[in-house]
Amino acid sequence: ATRLEVEHQVSMAPERRVDNMITQLYDSASLLQMHIVVMEAIRAEYQQQRKKFYLLAGGVGVFGNTVSLAALYMVPTIWGFSATLSLSSLLGAAGVFLYGNHVLGNVRTEMASEENLERLFSRLYVHEVAEGNEFVKALWIRVKRPLKGTLETVGIANLNRVSSRDFNALEKVINETVPSLRRDASYLTKQKSKSLQQEVDQVVDDGNWQRLNYKTA
Repeated sequence: ATRLEVEHQVSMAPERRVDNMITQLYDSASLLQMHIVVMEAIRAEYQQQRKKFYLLAGGVGVFGNTVSLAALYMVPTIWGFSATLSLSSLLGAAGVFLYGNHVLGNVRTEMASEENLERLFSRLYVHEVAEGNEFVKALWIRVKRPLKGTLETVGIANLNRVSSRDFNALEKVINETVPSLRRDASYLTKQKSKSLQQEVDQVVDDGNWQRLNYKTA
């Protein structure tokens, strides 16, 4: 019986390799998905902050020049005051822009910090954390370091947005492709196990142990 079990386990090696490959595919896709989710949240938040400063700088410049032109239109003789106001508004806009860049630099540093990444993960995966999902926690441990490296080397300001099409394709791999592959692999394994069992039963019935010759590849 031990010999039969060993030969049977050997014959199942190809199926185990296939199962391992499917597991690796699911693992890699899940890692990439979490990397994208967290990185996209950081990118979106940073772009929102930058947009506020750019709009503020633009608003200062536009408002000042609008007032200047209106004053010049109504009282042409105060062109000197109008020009001064216009120049001041442009300088004010430039000052806001420079200040905004300084603040954004601090924002980028804060966003890439380990403390902020932990807070962001807890917020994005609040349900999984609350349920004690060990798989998600293990994924995060593996994602955090390379993600932090990407933020520091590429730069948050240079992150490109991941298209919905690409993200949906990744989700399809996780939610549809992998389960389909597992079903196919399970079916083939059951078919082979059934065939092997029939052969073993026949050999046992015949008492001809020399016929045991299972394929191992």
